[in-house]
Amino acid sequence: MLIKEHYEKLQSDSYCQGIRIVEQGDGSVEIYDDVTESYRTWNLSYDEIYEELYLTWRNRLKQKHYTLEAFKFERNLGKHIDILTKKILAKTWKPSGYFDFMVYHPKRIISAPFYQDRIVEEWLTERFVKPYLEPKLHPTSVACREDKGPPVAKAIVLDTLSELYKKYGTNFYVFQYDIKGYYDNVNHERIREQFSGMEALGRILFMNIVDNWMQSDGYAALKNPEGSYGVPKGNLPSQWIGLSYLNELDWMISDRSDVEGQVRYMDDGLVFFASKKSCKDLKIKTEKYFIDKEMGVILHPKKTRYFPVSKGFTFCGWRYELFPDGHVRMREKTERKNVTKKRLKEATEDFYFGKLSEKDVEAKLNGLKGYLKNGDTKAFLRYLEHRYVFTRDKEEFYKDRRGEYVRKFRARR
Repeated sequence: MLIKEHYEKLQSDSYCQGIRIVEQGDGSVEIYDDVTESYRTWNLSYDEIYEELYLTWRNRLKQKHYTLEAFKFERNLGKHIDILTKKILAKTWKPSGYFDFMVYHPKRIISAPFYQDRIVEEWLTERFVKPYLEPKLHPTSVACREDKGPPVAKAIVLDTLSELYKKYGTNFYVFQYDIKGYYDNVNHERIREQFSGMEALGRILFMNIVDNWMQSDGYAALKNPEGSYGVPKGNLPSQWIGLSYLNELDWMISDRSDVEGQVRYMDDGLVFFASKKSCKDLKIKTEKYFIDKEMGVILHPKKTRYFPVSKGFTFCGWRYELFPDGHVRMREKTERKNVTKKRLKEATEDFYFGKLSEKDVEAKLNGLKGYLKNGDTKAFLRYLEHRYVFTRDKEEFYKDRRGEYVRKFRARR
């Protein structure tokens, strides 16, 4: 009882900043110096947090489409930011819920937070998560980071293939791994450990997001019902969880003397070796690492494999093929080609019926061409330009590139 009283006093005592209090499972309490100096954030005032949330809202307004939800938030802007600020200071803020929608490439359900929660999550990420995590991340982890992304993934792959061709020709191997149901099966305890050094206020709010979500039907939860697993797909903090969760594995891989190159895009990674034996060894050690660390996740049995580089591989939407003369061909994979065709067909129909403006069409085509020019897609681009014509002329619209009357579709109203 005496310990509990002291524990409660320490929690409420403003002069105990800089002390980390850990309550054990048996009810005992351990007290440590907070080596992260996270006590600094306890000194954030109401005015500081209010102003930072306001600036976050202003920046978001510049970057995102103006929605009805955003309009409702703006109508009572002062009141909403006041409520959020008070909840943050009381350390009681957590997401008020999510709305789900389906995306199809790849097919998955996204759980997006409501507008006011997105404001807090962006502030939390910029204020606490990124400054803490960014210096720790392996440089070859390229997803969702500033000045990285798919173009950097492409550059790493092409540079690695070029260097290894000089050393081995086409006689080297690729270990490609993918995590099955990544976000649904991450272990909350491992997340808590990985972010334990983050400044205290940020850590509490961050874990409020994690602990507020429970995935009960993932393979990790079914195997261990007493554990807590899963984070929502679709919010900003989850992206950084995805980056950090395999970060220790990235460093473990790079410490191997036989690794010739590596790159990871969230839960999809490539590691290059001179021998098949090394690939097999890494697969075994990765599976053991997941078990020993109680990560919850497992390698995808169908998407994880190792093979000679001459067989080619797909990464970040591109199909890479290394030829005997050293040339690397990059092609858009078949699934993405079909998606591109479908979207262009819909866009031509929308333009024909006046649902898209010329400015909208120009933006779509510039984005598409900019993306496709990253690879060897000249023939595909020519096909798209001839096959999908943006016109409001009935005669032109119904003709294909040979001038035949073949285009058929059901008008959408």
